[in-house]
Amino acid sequence: SRVEGAKQAVDQIIRAIRYREIVNGKGDLPPGYSAAGTYTVTGVGKVSSQRLLSAAADAKQVAELREIAEKLTAFWGA
Repeated sequence: SRVEGAKQAVDQIIRAIRYREIVNGKGDLPPGYSAAGTYTVTGVGKVSSQRLLSAAADAKQVAELREIAEKLTAFWGA
């Protein structure tokens, strides 16, 4: 999701420069710009409370996710 997020950021910058369209904008737009809605890449975005409860109830999945998180933490810490 990091790479996809970076690609999305570049695409949004190009779109703002070329077409004066703002994707995922917050607040007021500068004069001459238009809102182009919101977009989120796969793996990034909101999580519903129901989905979170469902995931938390699956002990095997929680253990797997914890292991992955610990590996990533060790990697980024190094």
